[in-house]
Amino acid sequence: ELASGLRVNPNTVVKAYSQLETEGYIRSRAGSGYFVDADKSRIQKDTVELFNILTDEYISQAIELGYDLEGIKNVLSDRLKGDLR
Repeated sequence: ELASGLRVNPNTVVKAYSQLETEGYIRSRAGSGYFVDADKSRIQKDTVELFNILTDEYISQAIELGYDLEGIKNVLSDRLKGDLR
């Protein structure tokens, strides 16, 4: 059903479900389907890890554009204050 709705190969959906189950995000129940395994501590850990990866990428790209660390701090500070220059 999901594969049809997304217009992808059913094997792609099976692989995705398998990967999500392997990583502990969902669990299967025979005859009932798949269910989210809401481990809040794991979700928080993964969220922090993803945020750190995105932050590192942002800093690397800003440096490639010629910003120094002080310039990056200033831009971030302005953005967090709502100044959308």
